[in-house]
Amino acid sequence: MELIAIFHLLLALILIVLVLLQDSKGGAMGMFGGGGGGSIFGSSGGGDFLAKATKVVAIFFSFTCIALAYITSSSDKSVLDGYVAPAKQEMPQTEEKSTDQKSAKDEAPSTPVESNSETKDENKVSK
Repeated sequence: MELIAIFHLLLALILIVLVLLQDSKGGAMGMFGGGGGGSIFGSSGGGDFLAKATKVVAIFFSFTCIALAYITSSSDKSVLDGYVAPAKQEMPQTEEKSTDQKSAKDEAPSTPVESNSETKDENKVSK
């Protein structure tokens, strides 16, 4: 299975390179300046070669996809067979507040405290 997976990855890389070399308009060697008459493969030979090579590599890539899918689905083993669940950690229990330990919010008076009007008048005068 590992050999097929390595071959599959190589085919994927080759397929990527072949697709990037082709021009989107059908001309070959698009990444390297177009498929003109002075190119390596001639005026139309490059386009035909890259198109045929892409088809062949795509067919082999499809076969390796199907083979890998069949091999992995036909095995009785599961990915989770070797999984060991971690032990559950319990959170420490917090003790409830006793009646002696009230928060400042609990100790606030329920009625508003009236302010001294004389201190307000003194603040105005001193300014």
